[in-house]
Amino acid sequence: MVASITREYEVAKATEKTMQLSLDKSKAEIQDMSRKEFQLASLERDVQTNRGSTTCSSPRQGDGRYRRSAVHVARVVDPAIVTGGPVKPQKSRIISISLVIGLMLG
Repeated sequence: MVASITREYEVAKATEKTMQLSLDKSKAEIQDMSRKEFQLASLERDVQTNRGSTTCSSPRQGDGRYRRSAVHVARVVDPAIVTGGPVKPQKSRIISISLVIGLMLG
């Protein structure tokens, strides 16, 4: 009786181990599929973006003469200067010019 219970226990243990391996394999497959779906969605977005950029910038897309525009390199010529106040409108200048013109017309 003890031997049969031990044997059933060993069989159940082996079955559990087999099921655990099957479960781990299924989880790995699901993760791999999720990763591939994410890559597919990313590639589809890239294709849509590329299609949109070629149709917008090339009126003659079908004739094979489409070339990508040159990449422009930006350089800093002069560093930015912070001013003491607003550049426009110069209220004091406008008022003084208006006053002079008003006095001349008056």
